[in-house]
Amino acid sequence: MNRRVVRTCRAVAVSLVVGLTAPAARGETITVSAAASLTDAMNAIRDSFVREHRAITVDLNFGASNHLQRQIEAGAGRGVDVFASAGDAPMDALIATGLVDAADRHVFAINTLVLVCPPENPTEIASFDALTRDSVRRIALGAAETPVGRYSRQSLEHLGISGAVEKKVVYAIHVRQALDYVMRGEVDAALVFATDAASAGSGVVVAATADPSWHEPIRYPIAVLRNSAHPAAARAFTAFVLSGAGQLVLHTHGFGSASSGTNDGVASMDEVNPPAESVTGYPASNVGDMGLNGHESRGGGWRDIWTAMKLSIIASVGAMVIVVPVGTALGLLLSRRRFIGRELLDAVLTLPMILPPTVTGYYLIVLFASASPVGRLLESATGIRVVLTMWGATMASAVVALPLMVRSARAAFDGVDRDMELASYTLGRRRVRTFWAVTLPLARNGLLAGAVLSFARAIGEFGATFMLAGIIPGRTMTMPSAIFHAFTNHDDGMVQTLVLILTLFSVAVIYLTNRLNVRLTVRAAE
Repeated sequence: MNRRVVRTCRAVAVSLVVGLTAPAARGETITVSAAASLTDAMNAIRDSFVREHRAITVDLNFGASNHLQRQIEAGAGRGVDVFASAGDAPMDALIATGLVDAADRHVFAINTLVLVCPPENPTEIASFDALTRDSVRRIALGAAETPVGRYSRQSLEHLGISGAVEKKVVYAIHVRQALDYVMRGEVDAALVFATDAASAGSGVVVAATADPSWHEPIRYPIAVLRNSAHPAAARAFTAFVLSGAGQLVLHTHGFGSASSGTNDGVASMDEVNPPAESVTGYPASNVGDMGLNGHESRGGGWRDIWTAMKLSIIASVGAMVIVVPVGTALGLLLSRRRFIGRELLDAVLTLPMILPPTVTGYYLIVLFASASPVGRLLESATGIRVVLTMWGATMASAVVALPLMVRSARAAFDGVDRDMELASYTLGRRRVRTFWAVTLPLARNGLLAGAVLSFARAIGEFGATFMLAGIIPGRTMTMPSAIFHAFTNHDDGMVQTLVLILTLFSVAVIYLTNRLNVRLTVRAAE
């Protein structure tokens, strides 16, 4: 039997080794970090490229250009071979840090900024000026330092309406999220790239197109990272993007040619491109001076921090109003009742603790979206709108914190001495009175621990909250969201302050919980 087990283990080990090393045997694998607006086009380019270069595998990593830039900087340029940005600033930053050679930088595509609305266009938006109307309540823009966010703000400032629409802004982490908000009907309008609007098909309508003179040129530079582990393969991929075949794919997806001479300031793709400031006259972004609201901070840093902390507390306390009674009841049910599906119910209740927060967030946004049956019913019956509101932040916090309360409550009730309850029954007390007079006091420590842990989990929730409530400064930007927002805006001082505050708060919660448990235990023993 032992020999058979050894032979089986060897066979499994060999299979794993072969499976893990198979891609390397086929050739090199390069990683391309590309702007989210390039998703469809870059996938098509990758497919065409690997058909011609079968020895090379291409892994694509999409996201906001400034976020990808930070990822590359964090890894000192290792792990990524090619960077394709939706704007000059992220590429300029990598050149400044020495991670990209300026001679390897080429513009390969251009784009256009458009204003999109849901297909029905209920607010009848037909121009950028219409965004100032009272009937327009929510406008999705890219985060302050994403390329689409920068172009959007330049356009709004050029038109002189940035102040009038600021209170209506819902921030998206990248252009695809802004587009998604429109397609789901959660906002009245959004500023996105024309190629993204085209990819949405009938999901959105283009209400207006921004004049190129309103903003700096929308161009896409691409470069091979200086520390690329596979420079030859990376240069082959870049050359393919710049080639006629690559340009044809980009044109098919709505991008303009970088060598066409359109969109003022765009250089030939074979030229070295200077920074945006020298080409367009727009100043380089000073992201270190940005506040949590996406604009220059004017002494409001601590006010912004307090607002984010206050929203976190509101969402967490609101979540506890749901979690404590519901979690206690479910814990009691699972502890004292035997019924068909009991373990299945326990598994479902535990899922939010196991699933990635983004998966939980997706389930919640599908369930509570304005177009969903539950979302429509809730809004028509109570006027409550969950998505992109504090209700969403509260609901997301409650869902991820509930499993901790349920499991703590179940363990607490399992630990109650049933003889004490039976003694209460023999004294003539009914079940309800016994629960309040005997069971609940005996389970108190466990329930309290569960409540505190659930509160701590709720106040630290980010993934599901981000997807369901978004990042709206002053409205849904909780502490974890504020940390992420400040990080993507390169405001390291703000990040460090927020992280320190949240860490100290969490330590204080755990310390006070332990002290309270000790006191309650001593009191119970007396």
